[in-house]
Amino acid sequence: MAFKDQWTPEEDDLLRRCAEQGQSAAAASILLGDLFGVNRSRMAVLGRANRKGIAFRGQDEALARQKSEAAERRKARAAEPPKPDARAVAAELQRRRAEIRAEAGRNHAAQAMAGFAETAETAAEPAGDNPGVLFLERGFLQCAMPLPGWDQAGPWEKRVCGRPVTFRPGASGAEPTSWCRSCKPLVYSPNQARKLDPKALAKLDKSMRAA
Repeated sequence: MAFKDQWTPEEDDLLRRCAEQGQSAAAASILLGDLFGVNRSRMAVLGRANRKGIAFRGQDEALARQKSEAAERRKARAAEPPKPDARAVAAELQRRRAEIRAEAGRNHAAQAMAGFAETAETAAEPAGDNPGVLFLERGFLQCAMPLPGWDQAGPWEKRVCGRPVTFRPGASGAEPTSWCRSCKPLVYSPNQARKLDPKALAKLDKSMRAA
């Protein structure tokens, strides 16, 4: 069986007859080989039939099915809700994050206030009756007022008041100060005998913790 580039009128007539009888392109390819001794693949038969306006069995059904599926896809896309604007989504996410942060800050402050309300009476006791805590072990919500002997103590022996700090109004509802109720008047009193520099204390805190 030889390959043949040119199609003869007899081959075209056979294609037309096969299509009219409802045969497939594969069957027409076999008949062409048996009758004319040519090797025409199924794809070659379909290409020739398309150029001649011949439709084999299954071609019309496949084309109709493809059109129907495409129409269904277009209909489904049209029924989908429009996608939200990316900038609007980003703005909404940012707003929600801000609300969550603000709510978390309010809850944190409320919990801190509730937890230290029970110690208000202890916090009002004179600072001299308090053994305090080591400066390096002071918690975030413990008073930072140095106790007597601060200047003479070594870096690792320095002690501070350590009582629960007071709170002041802030953006999140309440913010902790660095001083308890007993020590706060000493820090802000203009007549105090010993001036305290909170900034210097903060720098010392950072340097000692980094050591």
